[in-house]
Amino acid sequence: MSDLDNEELIATRKLNGLDDNLYIDGNDTNVGSIENLKILLFQDNLTQYGKRKLIEYYEKKIKELEEENQRLKAKIDVVNWQEKTAYQCLKENYIPIQKVKAKIEELNDGIKRDMINYDKVQEESWKKAIHHSMHQKIETKKVLEELLEENNK
Repeated sequence: MSDLDNEELIATRKLNGLDDNLYIDGNDTNVGSIENLKILLFQDNLTQYGKRKLIEYYEKKIKELEEENQRLKAKIDVVNWQEKTAYQCLKENYIPIQKVKAKIEELNDGIKRDMINYDKVQEESWKKAIHHSMHQKIETKKVLEELLEENNK
């Protein structure tokens, strides 16, 4: 920053009754408040240096907001991914109650058929096979009924 810019800014501030010694040391950080610069801009009394400072301020603000926007978009993407993953997990690992009940009915029908076939068959090897099939169906049915009971608690 040249001395001319600083002197010009001091003179502009004095002209507008803002002689608050904000620019005495010539340091760029002592520009004064953005609010004061806005007032001068609206009064059409802002110097080129002040205009540059306002532009720099707003460019910095825009950049900060764009970065914040990107962070928020990333958060939204993560949340959407988590919701989608949770939905997929439920969809893949959830068995509707009606489907369990239907399977129990199917097993009941199979057990009844096995009982009828067991009585009709004379050969011992077939009786063992039917008995084994009936036993598996009964055990599966017990497990499914336990799941339904736990769900009803």
